[in-house]
Amino acid sequence: SQYQTLQKQLGLKPDQALLASALSQSPQYQSLLQELLQLETKIAIESSRFKETAPQIQVLLDQRAKLLPLLEQEAKRILGQDSNQVDPNMIRFQDSVRMELIQQLVMTANYIEMLKVRNEVLEKATQEFNQYAQVFPGVFSRYYELQKQLKTTENQLEELNQKYQEMQLEVVPQTKPEPWELIAPPRIPSQVNGELIAVSPNIPLNLALGGLAGLFLGVITAQVLERLNKVYRTTHEVTDSIPLPLLGVIPASNEALMLPAAVAPTINISNITYPACSPFQEAFRTLNANLRLLNPEGSVRSCVITSATPADGKSTIAMNLAQGAAAMGQRVLLVDADLRCPRIHTMLDVPNHLGLTNILTQKLELETIIKSVANEDNFYVLTAGDFYPDPTRLLSSPRMQELMKQLQEFFDLIIYDTAPVLGLADANLLAPHTDGLMMVVGLGKTDREAFSLALREINTAGVAVLGMVANGDKQETHYYRDY
Repeated sequence: SQYQTLQKQLGLKPDQALLASALSQSPQYQSLLQELLQLETKIAIESSRFKETAPQIQVLLDQRAKLLPLLEQEAKRILGQDSNQVDPNMIRFQDSVRMELIQQLVMTANYIEMLKVRNEVLEKATQEFNQYAQVFPGVFSRYYELQKQLKTTENQLEELNQKYQEMQLEVVPQTKPEPWELIAPPRIPSQVNGELIAVSPNIPLNLALGGLAGLFLGVITAQVLERLNKVYRTTHEVTDSIPLPLLGVIPASNEALMLPAAVAPTINISNITYPACSPFQEAFRTLNANLRLLNPEGSVRSCVITSATPADGKSTIAMNLAQGAAAMGQRVLLVDADLRCPRIHTMLDVPNHLGLTNILTQKLELETIIKSVANEDNFYVLTAGDFYPDPTRLLSSPRMQELMKQLQEFFDLIIYDTAPVLGLADANLLAPHTDGLMMVVGLGKTDREAFSLALREINTAGVAVLGMVANGDKQETHYYRDY
C-alpha cells in the first residue's frame, strides 16, 4: 500500500526514482536546469511585453537553444541514455520533498524484494518440515522398540552377572596356597669341625668405596653449585672473571652504614687527639693511593664511580673514597650526579635544597651551592638538588661540560657518583669528560651476566675504564688483624 501511494505521488518507478536521484545529486546538471528555468521565466515575462520576433525574445530563445543540448548531454552522461528516452518526471527539478519521497520509494521497493526472498526461504523450510513430519512417526516408533530391547538386554546382563559371581564362589577353594616356595633349607656358615665362621666387615674395601663415592658426589655438587652461582662471591672470582685491574678491596663492615664523623674512634698520644683508622677506612686510603699511582704521567684528577646494577654500594664507595682522599691531604669534591635516586645528602646528613640541577638550570654561583662536610677538612660535596624529570638532558648539556671543566680548577680530586650503567646513559655521558670510570662489584650481590652486559655497553661507548673495586669482602680483614 505504501509502495503504491509513493508511486502515485511521484509518478515514478523505483528504477526511475534512482535515476532521478542521480540527476538531483549532480551539481552540474542542477545548475544547468536552474539556468533553464530562469530562461523560461524570462521568456514568459518578455513574451507578455514583446512579440516573438522582437530582439529581446530572440536573444532569450537563442540562449535556451544553446542550453538545451548541454542539459541533454549532461543527462546522458549521468543516466547513460538520451533524455528523450527518459520519463520527463525524472529530468525535471527535484526538490527536497520529492527527494525524500524518492528515498522512501526505493527503501520500500527493497523491503518488498527482501520479503519476497524471505517468503521463498520459509516456503522451502515448510516443505522440508512437512517431509520430516511424514517420516517422524516411523522413527519415533522404531526408537520406542529399541528402548524396550535395551531394557530387556540390560535385565539379562544383570542376571548373567549374578550367576557368574555365584559360580566363582563355588569354584574358589577354601584354603589359599602359600605365596612362597622353599627351595633349600637355611644354613649357618661353619667349619668342618662345626665351629661357626665369624663374619666381619672389610674395612679397607669399604673405605676405598666410600672415598670414591664421596669424590664422585663432591664433583657433582661442585658442578651444580657452579651452575647455580650467578653472583660474584669472592675477590678471586672477580679477578679471574673480569679483565680489569683491581684497584681496591673493601672489607664488609658496619661502618658503611654510619656517617663519616661517627666512623672512627680517637686515640690520645701525648695529649694530642688523633683519629684511629679502622681496616674499613684503611681500605679506602689504599684505594686512593692506587688511584693516584694508576697513571704514571699524572694523578687522576676526576673519575666516575658507578656499578652495573643498583645496591652494589657505589654511593658508599664514592663517599668513603672522598673522605679517605681528603684525609690524605687532597682537596676533594664529591658530586652526586645520580639525579634519579640521589643518596649522598642522606649519607652525609647535609641539606639538598640546592644542588647540581639548580646550577645547570638556574646558573647559580658555585660558591653558594657547594658545601663543606662538617668535621672534615678538604672535603666538599655538591648534592643532586631539586628533582628534574629528564636527567639525561642535563648531564649531556654543554653547561654540564663547562661546569666539569670549571671544577677542575678548584679541586685536586672530583668524584662523580652516577646512576648504574645497565639501561641508563648517565655514566657514559660523564665519563668521557673525566680521567675515567671506576666500576663497583658487590660481592654476593652483583650478577655476573649483568656485569658483563654493563662492560659491553661501556666498551661500545668507548669510555676509558680505570679499574674496579670489590665491595663487601668478608675474608680480607684477617690479613692485617694484628695491626
